[in-house]
Amino acid sequence: GVISCFETLGVQVAQESFGLTPAYAGTVVAICGIIGVAELLMMGFITRHMSDIHMIISGMMVLIVGLSGLVGLNDTADNAAWRYIFTIFMVYGIGYSLAQGAVLGMFSKVVGRVPQGELMGWFSVVGAASRVVYPLLSGYIVYYESIGLLCIILIGTMVASIVYVLANRKEFSHLSL
Repeated sequence: GVISCFETLGVQVAQESFGLTPAYAGTVVAICGIIGVAELLMMGFITRHMSDIHMIISGMMVLIVGLSGLVGLNDTADNAAWRYIFTIFMVYGIGYSLAQGAVLGMFSKVVGRVPQGELMGWFSVVGAASRVVYPLLSGYIVYYESIGLLCIILIGTMVASIVYVLANRKEFSHLSL
């Protein structure tokens, strides 16, 4: 959900809240996306030092830190550009890649050696549904309220997800062996 909100509103927020050009905002997102891809390519190394559960929780915590960079913005475009760069770096460059990579890896381990096509299809449907619901909600929230409120809601979602993962970590850890 977090990533689809930024896909929907990232350039608009960069322009309206930070006075950045679309080209500059796109460059920031592209560079942070490359960093995220590099992180995904290092998953083998990362998994030798962190469990799936730790990667998922760490990724969500990084997302929370990143989202906090957009809480409390001024209504004008005179906000410091580093806040936008910091948020995009934390979301695209570190948090999303770490959490998503771990979730996909854990899903594969849980399913095991059975055919994964249908289950992966359902997994993808849930992801696609979030790419419909979150952009719609985020557009309305930002239009009628603020990007700060959207980030607070997303932070709440991440906190609830972390609590859920922590409450069920024994079951998840057992399933992902």
